Amino acid sequence: MMKERSAMSIPQVAPYTTLFKHYIFLRNSISFLRAYIKHKLPLHDIVASLMRYKNLWYLHELEAQEFFLYQLWRKDLSVEQYISFIGWKKHILSLIALNPIQYRCLTENKLFFYTYAVAFGIPTPKIYAIYDPHLPNIDGFTIIKTIDQLTDFLSQKNIRELVIKPVEGTRGQAILTMSFDSKTGGFNSVSGQQISMDYISKVLKSYRYREAAQTSFLIQKRLTPHDSTLEFSKYVPFSYRAITLLDNANKPHMVRIYAKSAVGNKEADNRHAGGLTLLLDDKGTILGARSMESGLNIIEHHPTSGLLLKGLKAPFFKEVCELAVQLSRTFYLIRCVAWDIIVAKQGVYVIEGNNPWNVDVQEVYDKGLWSDIFAKEAGNAIQNGPAKSPWW
Repeated sequence: MMKERSAMSIPQVAPYTTLFKHYIFLRNSISFLRAYIKHKLPLHDIVASLMRYKNLWYLHELEAQEFFLYQLWRKDLSVEQYISFIGWKKHILSLIALNPIQYRCLTENKLFFYTYAVAFGIPTPKIYAIYDPHLPNIDGFTIIKTIDQLTDFLSQKNIRELVIKPVEGTRGQAILTMSFDSKTGGFNSVSGQQISMDYISKVLKSYRYREAAQTSFLIQKRLTPHDSTLEFSKYVPFSYRAITLLDNANKPHMVRIYAKSAVGNKEADNRHAGGLTLLLDDKGTILGARSMESGLNIIEHHPTSGLLLKGLKAPFFKEVCELAVQLSRTFYLIRCVAWDIIVAKQGVYVIEGNNPWNVDVQEVYDKGLWSDIFAKEAGNAIQNGPAKSPWW
């Protein structure tokens, strides 16, 4: 008869994990001290700031650079405020726990997203065709394999405005927003600059996502800015990022919502492309703006138009919130998603769903994610599992 193993013979993982975490904290502390000196912060506050960082590391695995990104040394922050900021690792763990890996493709793959959204009557820009030199024919979609086929298709269908984007991609990379001249067979950007065939071919052939070559691109209808939003953005529609969370009772919640605006002649409005993020209250009133360059400083006037932002009503805010709630209910298999929704002359449309989405949304509102409904639902999901996944 096999003897029952004693408690002493069972491998003890927790002590090793704790010791390893202590080691990582000591290593991070060196980075912390270097950054503290680099930021020229008062030396008499260094111990208090380090103790604050220590709490955040052990609670939320906040990296040293994240502590300084969010400026969490500030004395005006209460314990409840600074302790709500989480590190990117805990953010990813939360999304893994909330959003099962088997349903990730519903937002990760833009063709799947489009097909699912259309099936449920969700407004999203029409797909004209799919560009892919290697893709076989698919029922319901036109497949284009060469640039010459693309220009012929656009001429035959009398398409003058289009967007080309990778089926899988991130942060607005490899997206071409263009107008087409059927007489010359040439392309121009929305600001009127000529786009060469060589450049288009290079984008379609060289884009990589997660270290894999991307050969599939959607050719979609281009939506134009609504007349009421031209002071915010001249060339691209006014847009929102709405992060929703479906709780265990299948009730949608708005975790965060902010608007985005392009700057100058740029055709992208996200923060990483130099765009503005517009802070909103729960009624859709603009409180100000931030950018990657401004950090936590508030921008009061639009850099391009000079428009005073504070106090303005964000256009179609109510309709955008209603669409975000509808999306949360429709895509119920993935509980926490960041939706990109635009206000166009043609109406309010969802462009895509993002899963994962960036943890730096904490910087936008200077408010940590580990508060309110996100902390409750993500905490329960992590505790109940499954938290292990080869998602990233």
